[in-house]
Amino acid sequence: MKSWLILGLGLIVAVILAGCVNRARNTSNSRDVRLIQRMTDRDIPETLEVFDASNLEEELRAAVATPADFWGVVQDGQDNPLANVPVRVTLFDQVLDPFEYPFVGWTELKNVRTDKKGRFKVSGRRAGAVVVNVDEAGYWQEEQGYRTYYYATELRSRNEQPLPTAGSPAVFRLIPKPEDAITVPVSTGAIAMSLDGTPIEVAFSTYSRHGAEPGEGTMRIAVEAGEPQEDGRYDWQCRFEVPDGGVQLRRQLFVKEAPAEGYQRRVSMGYEADDPNWDHREDYLLFVRDRDGLYAHFILRVRTRNHPFVSLQGVYNPTGARYGD
Repeated sequence: MKSWLILGLGLIVAVILAGCVNRARNTSNSRDVRLIQRMTDRDIPETLEVFDASNLEEELRAAVATPADFWGVVQDGQDNPLANVPVRVTLFDQVLDPFEYPFVGWTELKNVRTDKKGRFKVSGRRAGAVVVNVDEAGYWQEEQGYRTYYYATELRSRNEQPLPTAGSPAVFRLIPKPEDAITVPVSTGAIAMSLDGTPIEVAFSTYSRHGAEPGEGTMRIAVEAGEPQEDGRYDWQCRFEVPDGGVQLRRQLFVKEAPAEGYQRRVSMGYEADDPNWDHREDYLLFVRDRDGLYAHFILRVRTRNHPFVSLQGVYNPTGARYGD
């Protein structure tokens, strides 16, 4: 298997699903690859420092030209077909021009729904990978999250099961969501930070772009950075604290339920200046339990150069249940 193609398409799919691609860049550095490795447990060579796109374009063009017919069926927990269920299908079917990171583009198909027998089909399309998610109000997939199917020849060994056919479609089972599987979105936007360790506070339900007033927040975030060395690197640390509650780092991209145990009042993350993997930015996946016993899932973004900021994006459950979405 060609390692460049694995990184070029296999990981890019994960990057996009994780919401980590915001704009095109000429290359992705080792930090981007390490972030996806943490979130997906991918086996990536630790010695990879620069992802050189110059060796990738020809392989990606061949990959996205692969015929990608897809057959699926949606059932309930008793294997009964579910009709008229919306299906989200994303085809990684383009190479970007200019050829810049993330290198591949995608097409999201609209109005894909199951028929009376619960079946759906995508035909006559070409793609290196197909991502499928079934999302019906009041239900969730028995297997959480998006499913990725690799059609490119060099990537097919990454499939956990054979590609679907007309006679053997991919099966998606929907089970009813518990009544208390309710989530409220939280998106703070960029909150400007000082680098002297002064904390800001954020509340689940009363967040703002400037954080909460002192004493009113459920979470405290502080960033501290040292003096830059000659090479521009510096020690920096982000402290995330939940008074009378807890936080823990997580690995999963998609989750149904927050863990019941394993929370700490405070976690610290960051880099020392001499770390070979040093970066001035980082993204962290967190579970949070606040003082009122409410659970949340967040992506914490930390940026320490130019205009330092932190941001939180995720959901919390206002019922006190551990269910997310």
